Amino acid sequence: MTWMVLVGVLTLAVANGANDVPKGVATLAGSGMTGYHTAVAWGAATTVVGAVASVWLAGSMAALFSSGIVDERPTSGFSFAVLAGAGTWVVLATVRRLPVSTTHAILGALIGAGLLLDAGAVRWSTLASKVAVPLLVSAVVAFGVSGLLALTAARMPARTVRRYRRQRACTQEDPHRVRVLGC
Repeated sequence: MTWMVLVGVLTLAVANGANDVPKGVATLAGSGMTGYHTAVAWGAATTVVGAVASVWLAGSMAALFSSGIVDERPTSGFSFAVLAGAGTWVVLATVRRLPVSTTHAILGALIGAGLLLDAGAVRWSTLASKVAVPLLVSAVVAFGVSGLLALTAARMPARTVRRYRRQRACTQEDPHRVRVLGC
């Protein structure tokens, strides 16, 4: 059963990468800030940095997912069910080009498996305080920060705008050349 859990973890990791990395690549290339190959290079580099950083930064999330949401001690079968449910949904959504959050897929799978295990096993108060409230607060904070950034960008000096237009023109001349630092 341990190897099945390992396969489930690897499948979910690949599905997560296949779903998340193209979003950043599409944003960079689609906005005209970089060419396609440069955007792919940035996507690969930031994925590696994110994977390394998650070793230190994701500890509290791993603790919450492994023991904070469901009362029962997870077995290999329970873990595999969660991974299979979340992984299947992320793969299907990615193949169908639907927006999906791997974190939300894991949460949904944990709650679903927890309810099937024992209807009272889900810690709803922990779910509300550690997941729902931060999710709502992050949306409000993101709205405020993006508004401030939009105001700042609207007031950028003309020199910065000229530099952006020059970079964009350079990218359009040869869209297949990889540029990390510009033309």
